[in-house]
Amino acid sequence: MNDEAENPEIGKLVRLPQSGALIQQTVAELEQAFALAVRQRELLSDYIKKQLKPGKHFYEIKGQENRKPSLAKEGAEIILLPHNYTPDYELIGGPTEPPEGDAPYQITMKCTLRRKGEPNSFVGSGIGSAGSHKGTWRDSDFIYVSRQRDRYLCHNATLKMAQKSAMVSATINATAASEFFTQDLDEAAEQPTPPKPAAKPASKPAARVATEKFRLRFLTVIGEKFEPQIIGAWAIAGGYLTEGMNLEEWPLEKVPTTKEALDKMLADCSVFAKVPMKPKSTPQSELEAKIIGAGFTFDQFIEWAVGTGNLEDATKYPSFADLPSKKVLHWLTNLNSILSALES
Repeated sequence: MNDEAENPEIGKLVRLPQSGALIQQTVAELEQAFALAVRQRELLSDYIKKQLKPGKHFYEIKGQENRKPSLAKEGAEIILLPHNYTPDYELIGGPTEPPEGDAPYQITMKCTLRRKGEPNSFVGSGIGSAGSHKGTWRDSDFIYVSRQRDRYLCHNATLKMAQKSAMVSATINATAASEFFTQDLDEAAEQPTPPKPAAKPASKPAARVATEKFRLRFLTVIGEKFEPQIIGAWAIAGGYLTEGMNLEEWPLEKVPTTKEALDKMLADCSVFAKVPMKPKSTPQSELEAKIIGAGFTFDQFIEWAVGTGNLEDATKYPSFADLPSKKVLHWLTNLNSILSALES
């Protein structure tokens, strides 16, 4: 007689009880789950090859070609799109508002991925950190310099970098993309190369190539003459930098290596500085742009803030510009949750 007919439990895998419920899974169901996983991997691999572009969605570190490419924020967003996942951020380490002084500090963010329209769902998470200062070599000394001279701009830039790192980590974890990518490039890219010993004089003068030392001196000179926001706007307008880049990321090939080239760039920036500038960005103005851009009014936002206990007295804050910086920075890190609450 057939054993399966005598014992209907043959052909089943029985797992240990979880939360008091006995979970059973047939071999056929397990085979189906494995087949689905194989197909998901094939789809992800094909999608990455067709949609993600090197130098834009992921990067390779020079000198580390054997290392897996580093996934950029733009690439993570492309991967999350078909999965219908949305990120939610939480500050888990570091100051909530810009500290006084110029002491270096670290910000750590947690990114939780949820299905769109399901705020209580959970599909994966990741943690990312960023420092307020970047290490660099000055002559033969290793020093740390602030990302931005303005402490509010520095704090906001550090928050965004930590969010980006956490989002990339969460994307890799939730979509099994670690086979193709590692976490973002910032950590590895920010490690400066120690200065090389002076080379022996060549028999023929060679073309001068900019180094980290040239870049640091250039940024020091131009920083003494103009405010960071003016330099940044001029650099973007002139094609030296792109949106989202810091001054410290100025491409070496665009750094002046002669006095004539430096004088010309200073003169160009001086002319640009006389052009009326847009108002200086603040956390309050950024929050206003996000809320208004999403189709909500200041009154709706204040109603939500008071109703959830985030603010006690709405009469103290007649506009976005009057909101307390500490609260604003916290809201910016949890903007997706706030917009979802406003929509409901």
